[in-house]
Amino acid sequence: MLLVGIDWADTEHVYCLMDDAGTTLATGTIDHTAEGLERFMALVRARVQNPQDVLVALETSHGPLVGALLDQQFTVYAINPKAVDRHRERFRVASAKSDLRDAWVLATLLRTDRAQYRPLRPDSEIAQELRALTRDRAELVRTRTILSNQLTACLKAYFPEFLALFADPDRPVALALLRAFPTREALQTVSAEKIETFLRRHHCPRSREWAAEIHTRMQARGFISPRPSSARRRVWLRRWRPSCKRLPSTWPRTIGRFSGC
Repeated sequence: MLLVGIDWADTEHVYCLMDDAGTTLATGTIDHTAEGLERFMALVRARVQNPQDVLVALETSHGPLVGALLDQQFTVYAINPKAVDRHRERFRVASAKSDLRDAWVLATLLRTDRAQYRPLRPDSEIAQELRALTRDRAELVRTRTILSNQLTACLKAYFPEFLALFADPDRPVALALLRAFPTREALQTVSAEKIETFLRRHHCPRSREWAAEIHTRMQARGFISPRPSSARRRVWLRRWRPSCKRLPSTWPRTIGRFSGC
């Protein structure tokens, strides 16, 4: 049986190969590239006749490295990093983190505590696709939240009245209106009829009533506080425009389109 502990990272992984008696057979690093992974797989396969005799422990359950190990028919265990921290002390390894120490602890856990952990099972193609889509959706939601917060912060600074029109300024129709009329002054000059035409073009229900409300609010007196200088306003416009362009692409797959607009 060949026991393999891998301390993984974004660009380079550290490994420790160990036998059943606890003897360290080899240590080294793996470049996180297709060539680096292939060299490592060849190194491991050269030491065993049956790939199922290879047991691998690492601190993650997904990613290209895990997929490559499962493709080799190795038995892979994902071990919680907190467990590695606890066992580092148990095995009398200095508590300061070291990639090689952690790889050694992971290999040792396979030798002494393997029964406490459940090996990963290769996913079907559908399950792999679903997992990838789930991760993509989570990333889109995170990106949308960041962009939405940036947009809201800029609007509070130079166009707070817009937030009174749209409590959620990142909805598609709000973004379109903001791109067309990016300042209070620009929106004030637009007639209610033109706003209604704009809203109808974006398939918004009650376009006439909503256009009248927007027009009325824009004609009302604005904030008494001094308006920002033209230079500062240009800076804010440069800040929110990239967010305004990127936000629509995060809508269909994350939140879904608003009914009507």
